Amino acid sequence: MGTLAACIAYIVVEGIMYVNMQAIFPLLVEDRFKGRVSAKQVSVCIASMQFAQIFMTKLNGATMSRIGRTNCMVIGLIVMAVTHIGIGTLPYLKDQTVEGFMAWMIGFRVIQAYGNALCLSTAYSVINQAFTNKAVYLGYLSSGYALGLFLGAPLGSLMLDLYGFQLCFYSVALYQVLLIPLWHYLVPASTEQDDEERDSDGAHGAHGDQLGNEERALLEGYNLLAKEDVGIFSILQVKDAAFAYFTCVVVWFTLAVYGGFLSLHLHRHFKIKATDIGYYFSCLALPNIVGCVLFPILLWRTPRKAIFICGFLITALAFLLVGPSAWLGVPDSLVVVIFGMLAVNLMQGISYPQVLPEIAESVQIHFKIIEGTDKHLDALLSDYQSAMLVFSISLGGVLGPVVGACLYDHGGYRFTTDCLMVAMVAIALIFAVLNCGTSFREERKEQGVKLMELRQVEE
Repeated sequence: MGTLAACIAYIVVEGIMYVNMQAIFPLLVEDRFKGRVSAKQVSVCIASMQFAQIFMTKLNGATMSRIGRTNCMVIGLIVMAVTHIGIGTLPYLKDQTVEGFMAWMIGFRVIQAYGNALCLSTAYSVINQAFTNKAVYLGYLSSGYALGLFLGAPLGSLMLDLYGFQLCFYSVALYQVLLIPLWHYLVPASTEQDDEERDSDGAHGAHGDQLGNEERALLEGYNLLAKEDVGIFSILQVKDAAFAYFTCVVVWFTLAVYGGFLSLHLHRHFKIKATDIGYYFSCLALPNIVGCVLFPILLWRTPRKAIFICGFLITALAFLLVGPSAWLGVPDSLVVVIFGMLAVNLMQGISYPQVLPEIAESVQIHFKIIEGTDKHLDALLSDYQSAMLVFSISLGGVLGPVVGACLYDHGGYRFTTDCLMVAMVAIALIFAVLNCGTSFREERKEQGVKLMELRQVEE
């Protein structure tokens, strides 16, 4: 359980960092530049880290396989700590223009992207390979992120009120430095060199010299993906895996879409004090914490595709409330908006923990992978699947603020949420038609039979 604790420890600070950027940064810009910065500019600044992470997917997968997961995490934490110190120092710079401030912020966020991508990819890869019941443990990991959202908002608001913008980021940097020894001792390293040595010794590999003729005959027709062919495109050619990544993009899109304007809307429209905004964001993380832990356990018999579709429809309902919808004539009320925001966060607890297990199982079935017969192949698949997950998170994190800000600047707050409501219904229909059809229950049973066959061969 030490590995899980170490992974959660980083994911918590990821949530703290995210909510500080969502809830505090727009207010800082508003206070500093008095309305001279548009929602688009704020959203571009917030999304710049996720945008940069999109281009690091292949690099991260290859890096983990070469230098080991612990080394990746240590490098990532150092980069993250340095950039947080840099961001915290920005308010000390005097006589800044809007363009200069934004340029510095985007520069630090782009550098931060490399460290964050390494840390996230490593955490997901470790969980993906270390535990059999992936959905449950990924639920625990996701609850750590929600815990970071829950703690980050009040802590950020308190620090902003007492000490200013700087301490919000200096404290995160200190926490990341303290995580380095924890990761160094608790998280197992996995290097390409070590795995190749083990395979050549025949300890794990299906091609080791120590495998007997009976074992070789039994594995004939399995492990159809060669190690040198493992990569982004080999994973995306599996339809179920591709749609699971698509679901991940949508989940993070919905969480990030209001980042450039929601705190401003609450501040301007409902007259909520800037120092209290963080507490609202904190309360909204509660269904996420509970859902990420409970739903993987409660829904373990439910087909994942059905879970994904339900998540899309719940999010459509959430945007109907978070407006509230002007097109449907829902009364404008802070209570209704809060219920909508709770439902948006609930979607992550329902859908997100199921994404990586769906990817891992669909790839395993498609290529008939017998886990444990080639540890190097298992590690490569886990590393690339996790790197692609971070790519999907980043893509959703980029598209969300940019699309949301464009809609907001064009038609206002309630127009934006109405458009998002319609979009989520359309996404649910597209997913159902293209990835489920009318026989997804039968497909799920067939996949279960194939997975059981692979595990019997493994035993």
